[in-house]
Amino acid sequence: MNLIGWKLAARNLSRNPRRTWVTGIAIASGFCGLVLLSAYIYRSQKAVMATSVYLNHQGHLAFLKKNSLSYFQSRPAKYLLQKEEQELIEKLKQEFSAEIEFQGKYLSGAGLVSNGKSSVPFIALGLEAEALLNAGAHPQVKKYAADWILDNIESVAAEFKKDPSSISMTLSMAELLGIPFPFDKLPESERSLQLSGLSFQGDFNAVNANLAMKHTTGMEMADPTSLRVTLSTLQSLFQTEGLQYVAWFFREPAKTHAIQARLQKIIQEQNAPIEVYSYDNNEWDPYYVGTMNFLYVIAVFFVFLICGAVSLAIVNSTTLGILERLREIGTLRSLGFSPLHIQSLFLRENSILSLISVVFGLVASVIVIQVVNSSNIRFHPPGTQGDAQFLLILNFVFVLIFALILLLITLITTWIVTRKYTRARVVTLLTDAGG
Repeated sequence: MNLIGWKLAARNLSRNPRRTWVTGIAIASGFCGLVLLSAYIYRSQKAVMATSVYLNHQGHLAFLKKNSLSYFQSRPAKYLLQKEEQELIEKLKQEFSAEIEFQGKYLSGAGLVSNGKSSVPFIALGLEAEALLNAGAHPQVKKYAADWILDNIESVAAEFKKDPSSISMTLSMAELLGIPFPFDKLPESERSLQLSGLSFQGDFNAVNANLAMKHTTGMEMADPTSLRVTLSTLQSLFQTEGLQYVAWFFREPAKTHAIQARLQKIIQEQNAPIEVYSYDNNEWDPYYVGTMNFLYVIAVFFVFLICGAVSLAIVNSTTLGILERLREIGTLRSLGFSPLHIQSLFLRENSILSLISVVFGLVASVIVIQVVNSSNIRFHPPGTQGDAQFLLILNFVFVLIFALILLLITLITTWIVTRKYTRARVVTLLTDAGG
C-alpha cells in the first residue's frame, strides 16, 4: 500500500507540469542559495580563525595573569606571568602534550620606532622564532588565509633565530617612516632602526633593531602600528623576564573548550593566579567574535528570507492543487479514505518534489562554486588589510542540515495547507467547484 501511495504521488506531480516545474525551481533555487550562503560563511569562519589564531598568535587557548586583560596596559609589571606561573604552565603542557601541536610565548608593548628621519608609534608583539614559523607556515593559514602570509616564512624565522635584533614591519608602517620595499634591497644603514619606550619599571629605554622582513596582521586598523620582534628584544626593551601570555595551538581545535574546562579546574584547585581564555572569547579576541557574530546575523536574516520564499511557493502550489482536486478528495473520502490518508498523499507529492529539487539545487551549487573559485575574484573584506580572493568552500554537514530544514518546511507547510480541506464534509467537497 505504501509503495502504491508513493507511485500515485509521483504520478500526480505530472498532472500540472508547469506548476510542478515552477515550484521545483523555487525550492531548488532556495536550496542553492542556502548552500552558497553556508559555503561563504564557512570559508569566512575558517579565514578569520586562521588569521586570528595563527597569524595574530592568539592561540586556541591563552594563559594570562589574573585580571591581566583589564589592567596589563596600565600596570604591566604587576600582571606579567612570572617564573612560578610559567613553570606551572610548562607542567600543564606536559600533561596535555597529546592535544597540543605547539606552544608560543608572547609579550606585547608600545613605544616609538625611529629610523633617524621619522618616528612613529608602534605596538610590538614579541615572540620566538619557532612560534613564528609554526604559526605562519601552518596548513590552516596556507589554505584559508594565504593572502596575508609571508611567502618566505621559513627564511624569516631563520633570520629571527640568527639575529635577535631582527624585526618585522608592516608596509603601512614602512610607508609612514618613508622606508621603501623590499627591505632586503636597502643599505644596512637604512635598515638600522631604534625602538624606544618606557620600561615596565617606568624608566626610559631604547634598543637597536635591524629591519629584516615584512608582515601583515590581516586587519586594517592594526597594520599601521604593528611590529613583530623577537621575545628577547622586547623583554630587553621593557626590562623584564616575564611574559604577557602563553598560547597553546591544538591539533584538534574542536577540543578547545573541553580542555579549557579541565585546565580551569586544575588551576582553581592549585589556587594559581592564572586565567585561561579561548579564541572565541569576546574579551580575549573581539576581532574573531565580532566578525563571526556579524556574519551569523546576516546568515540568519537570509535563511529566514529564503525559507519564507520557499514556504510561500509550496503554499501557493499546494493550495491550487487542492482546489483543482476537491471533488477527487470528496470521492476518496466517500470510498472510505480518511483525511489522514489524503493528507499523506499530498505530503508524499511535495516530499518527492523537494528531494528532486534539492538534488538539482546541490548540483547547481557545486557548479557555481567551481566557477567562482576558478575565476579568482578579488575583493576587500571589511576591516581587513588588502584584498583577498573570494572563495566558497562547500561543507556537506551544512548541506545535509539545510536539506533537512527544507524537507521539514515542506512537510509542515503541506500539512497546514491540506488539513482544512481534507477534513471538510464529503458533501461539501463533492459539490464544491473549486472556487
